Amino acid sequence: MVRIKKYGKLLLGVATIAAGAGMAQYAQAQKASKLQNQHAQKLEAITTGKATMRYWINDQATGKYLEITTAPNPIDNCQEPSPKDCVVQSENASLPSTLDYSQATPANGVQPHPDSDKAFYQ
Repeated sequence: MVRIKKYGKLLLGVATIAAGAGMAQYAQAQKASKLQNQHAQKLEAITTGKATMRYWINDQATGKYLEITTAPNPIDNCQEPSPKDCVVQSENASLPSTLDYSQATPANGVQPHPDSDKAFYQ
């Protein structure tokens, strides 16, 4: 009877240690899975252009918004009055590089640049 109690305690101890090790391994696998998902989401955002802000300037010569590849400087370059915003921005990767005024709408994900005013880009 004493021998059975000793083996029972030993088996209970081994089972407790195994359960602890299994739970730790499960937690590590969950953490690795979470990090992998976060990395995949970041990679998808970068490759699909979702994380890239695009800018268009109000061009007086064409009467349209023209995309520029560098960040604009609306404070220094938006000078001549216009009924349209001087600089607009969007993260929508499917928009063309030249926007008609009718395309530069919130429905298309386009919004005025925070420093923009109603002017042409000089």
